[in-house]
Amino acid sequence: MKKYDEIYAFSTGEEGEEYGLYIMELNCVLHDGEFYLMYYFDGDKFIHRGENERKYFLPGSKIKSCKDEFGNQYTGDALKKRMLECIQAYIEEFPGYLEYYKETEY
Repeated sequence: MKKYDEIYAFSTGEEGEEYGLYIMELNCVLHDGEFYLMYYFDGDKFIHRGENERKYFLPGSKIKSCKDEFGNQYTGDALKKRMLECIQAYIEEFPGYLEYYKETEY
């Protein structure tokens, strides 16, 4: 995962969250001031969050485990596979979201 550390950061959610995997492209064109674009992999949606939630994002190589919405725990190779699936989903979904964002921008 180290090769992705300069491109993406991951989060397993805020303190107290039971599951979830989030990804944030570090140099995303849609980061706006104090707001950052994040992709919620388990929910298959993009969300904008404030600076205060950015602290939960770490390089992928620093994430040691995560749970999915069914309570399955991922570590080691299974975690790496899940993170790669998350990256792939982000890459596939981002162009459509970018188009939507531009169409609905005020």
